[in-house]
Amino acid sequence: MGSEMRLGWTWLVVGSLCIAACGGPSSSSSTDGGRESGSLRTPDGSSKSDSGSSGSGSGSIRGSGSGSGSGTSGSSGTTGSIFISQLLSGENAKAPELLASAEFSNGSQSDNCVKTMQVGSCLGYVCTPVVDAGAPYESAGTLSLAGGKLASPLDFATSDEATYALDDTHLDVSAGQTLTVTASGGTVPAFTQSIVAPAGIDLTKPNVGSGTGSTSTSADLVVAWSGGQSGDTVLLEGLSGGSAYYFACTWDATVGTGTVPKAILAELAGQQSAEIEWLEGTTKTFDAGGYAITLTAYVGGAESVTFE
Repeated sequence: MGSEMRLGWTWLVVGSLCIAACGGPSSSSSTDGGRESGSLRTPDGSSKSDSGSSGSGSGSIRGSGSGSGSGTSGSSGTTGSIFISQLLSGENAKAPELLASAEFSNGSQSDNCVKTMQVGSCLGYVCTPVVDAGAPYESAGTLSLAGGKLASPLDFATSDEATYALDDTHLDVSAGQTLTVTASGGTVPAFTQSIVAPAGIDLTKPNVGSGTGSTSTSADLVVAWSGGQSGDTVLLEGLSGGSAYYFACTWDATVGTGTVPKAILAELAGQQSAEIEWLEGTTKTFDAGGYAITLTAYVGGAESVTFE
């Protein structure tokens, strides 16, 4: 997997986990797309959600992720979030990667990402490495993903802190396919929930198709796209492996346009190893034994850029 793809997934998760939990911009969707800036990332680009790692890496945004995007809350802060995404990026544009993550919280977990600003539908965050990760997350037993073009269900890997991650390279999921997440049950009771993968949008502005574009941080950035189905949310994120800062903007998927204010962009000025991601997300919420859980499916793309 290319470095661009890993950076993209790292932030993708970050944005998803913290946005709603930290309090983010609203959209026409009742769930803010389930993805406020809560990606699982650190200033050096490491991610707590990387599958196959026995630990949880230093410093993801994960702490704020549980329950992100949900307009409801479980009793005593018992919440959860599950993200499934397919991202096309740079050299991997013809070889999509399916990734997923999940966390279930009792409200005592710590968060290492702080929302530093909000302008309209965009938020800026600064994340620092985790020093004290706090209490581990709640276990839902074995978590698995089925559907799409999967020949058989895939089990999520589990970290020492009971967060879940799945990374299956080059597994294509087509629009309209049903994806099903099943938990065998633990502290979080057993459940089975399905969601339909969105079609994804075609980004027309900014023009990042070459993967070598530059983005000015001294002016507002106009974003435009075609496609986008009713009830879905478009998420645009900007991030860099050389910065602890990243931004996330959400809009109603049907409006076709949005603006990233220059104040949001300014913190990434001078970052060359950077990336812009755009995704369409559909979200559902459900209750599992008092845990208010959001399940979000994303389809999108990412390209390398330089922030000037």
